[in-house]
Amino acid sequence: MGRCMSRVVLYLLRHYSVGAGADAAAQTAAATDAKGIGIYTSQAGAEAAIMRVRDKPGFRDWPDGFRILEYVLDEDAFPDGFLENDARA
Repeated sequence: MGRCMSRVVLYLLRHYSVGAGADAAAQTAAATDAKGIGIYTSQAGAEAAIMRVRDKPGFRDWPDGFRILEYVLDEDAFPDGFLENDARA
């Protein structure tokens, strides 16, 4: 008999050397320099991490470069494929 598991959501915090209004080309270029900051069990935890690092060297130069990506554990992120400029690609 299978176990009933609750849905586990994790929040991946990344930083890109790009501003909030960057176009797709700038975002693509910045993606090669993405920094993985951490994985958190809540949106609030990821937001608190931003507050801890946002004034540190590198991060403070790109204050709009933080992105929080939501993932569900044991679920495919792209079951139907992806578009070139998808944030998680």
